Amino acid sequence: MNLVDALRRWPGEGFAAALKAALERLPVHELPLGGGGGLTVADNPVTVSLLEAEATAAAIVAKVGVFYEEILAGCACGDEPQTAAAYREIRVTIDRAGGAAHFETLPESAP
Repeated sequence: MNLVDALRRWPGEGFAAALKAALERLPVHELPLGGGGGLTVADNPVTVSLLEAEATAAAIVAKVGVFYEEILAGCACGDEPQTAAAYREIRVTIDRAGGAAHFETLPESAP
């Protein structure tokens, strides 16, 4: 994952929008969401909020909140599985040398 567009916009107002847009375009399986308690992450769009960001000499480090859906095991009406809203916080580290992004799931959190 490369977030060079967001990196170019640091530290301006456009950083949050560029980061949010890039993360929301990703296929959900590329984000480290991992369903809690054995639940599976639904393949639906996510919503991302920038919570905080700071710069080091080597990287931009952002904390984002991700709202997504999990599939409830054993719940289905007809052919459609039942889903429930979920939330996870992720640390996104963007390398200043080229925009390469690394993700880290933060401890369980509630919105």
